[in-house]
Amino acid sequence: MLQMGATQRAVAINMNCSKMTITRLVARLRQSGRTTDRPRSGRPKVTTPQDDRFLRVLHLRNRIPTVTSSAANSLGHPEVELYGGGSVMVWGGICGDEKTELVSIEGSLTAQRYTDNILRPVVLPFI
Repeated sequence: MLQMGATQRAVAINMNCSKMTITRLVARLRQSGRTTDRPRSGRPKVTTPQDDRFLRVLHLRNRIPTVTSSAANSLGHPEVELYGGGSVMVWGGICGDEKTELVSIEGSLTAQRYTDNILRPVVLPFI
């Protein structure tokens, strides 16, 4: 359209996008000779387009499992547990140049456990 004499604004209106999008595409075309996105770095795909379609349909039917677990179970791809799959809660206090000891907390931190395990043994002696 631009080669036929249309303005960037007219092309943007016709393509239902902003004028800046057309401006950037024209600049990319002049710089690299093409308008397609450049390749991006990142982890290479493990699934095929057919696998992707299968996983999409599978998750439209059942949205509870994660895509990773579905791929591991349905496609034979190994499932990776990141960082061991667990969690840890720690508590520490900082005041000026001083700091308290770090307290590891297992399970839920209730008000009673906060008082018994952190306030009385750690914070009160610190003050």
